[in-house]
Amino acid sequence: MASNDIRDPMTGQFIPGHKYLPPNSAGTPVAHRMSQLRTMAVKAQSSEDVIAIFTALLKKGKDGDVPACKVYLDFVIGRPIQKLELTGADGEPLGLQLGNLAAAIFQDLLEYPQARTIVAMTIQRVTGDVYRNAHHDNNTGEIEPDSMDGGAAGNDDELRFDS
Repeated sequence: MASNDIRDPMTGQFIPGHKYLPPNSAGTPVAHRMSQLRTMAVKAQSSEDVIAIFTALLKKGKDGDVPACKVYLDFVIGRPIQKLELTGADGEPLGLQLGNLAAAIFQDLLEYPQARTIVAMTIQRVTGDVYRNAHHDNNTGEIEPDSMDGGAAGNDDELRFDS
C-alpha cells in the first residue's frame, strides 16, 4: 500500500484517521476561517471583560433596554423551551384513538385467542379507567362510542376483551 493511500485495499473503507477531501482542498474554507476567528476572539477576552459586558447588559436591562434584557436573560437563564404542537391536516390535534388501536391489535390476533386475552388485560391495566371515563355519558351512565373511529369502541361485537 502506497503512503498516500487512505483506503483499505480489501474493503475500500477509509483507514481510521482519514476522510475524503477533494484534491487540493483543505475542507470548507469559510468554516475553517470562522473557527480561527472564534478562537482569536476567545483568546482576546479575559474574565474581567466578560463580567464587565454582563454587568453593562444588566444595568441597561434594569434601565428598560428590552434587547439588553433579552440578551442577558438568554445567557443567564437560557431561552424558554418552545412548544411544538403536531396537528392533522384540518388542524385537529393528533392523538391515539384507543378504539382504533384495540381494533387493529385484535384483528391481527384473531388466530391467537390466548394472546388476545393477554393483550386485552394489558390494555385495560395500562389505560386504567382513563378510556372508560373519557367516554362515559354522565346523564345516562352509558358508554359513548369514539367520535373519531366510527363508534368501534362502543360496538361489543368488534371489541371484546375476552377470547
